[in-house]
Amino acid sequence: MALLLVIIAVSGGGSSQPTTPAAGQGQPSSAAPAASDASEAPSSDASSGGGTVVYEVTGSGRATNVTYSSNGSGGQSQRTNVRLPFRQEIPAEDFFGFYSVVAQNGQGGGTITCKITKDGEVIGEGESEGAFAVVTCNGS
Repeated sequence: MALLLVIIAVSGGGSSQPTTPAAGQGQPSSAAPAASDASEAPSSDASSGGGTVVYEVTGSGRATNVTYSSNGSGGQSQRTNVRLPFRQEIPAEDFFGFYSVVAQNGQGGGTITCKITKDGEVIGEGESEGAFAVVTCNGS
């Protein structure tokens, strides 16, 4: 929960300059369907910004939720009851470029991991274990 507050606090003082591409363009909205598969096709406009950011969450079974930055300027998307492994690509933004993913393991437990890559370079990794364990990755 502290991570989300930091993101909100940091993004609240941002510049009034518009970013390119438009915030949320080609990105899932917070009203995205409740269930998500790893087989979803990545966004086709992932190369239109400053490169590509890829979020990955791995584990066994399902995650109760996965929350990730939908752009580098503080926007967020959340998926619930997510089949693992989960993978989501978004365009990288050169303007602010802070990326975050938080995932919670299901009741089955086990290990849950996350990784963020930007243009093929790992910028954040994390691991947690247990029923309803939470894992967090951040990077810029």
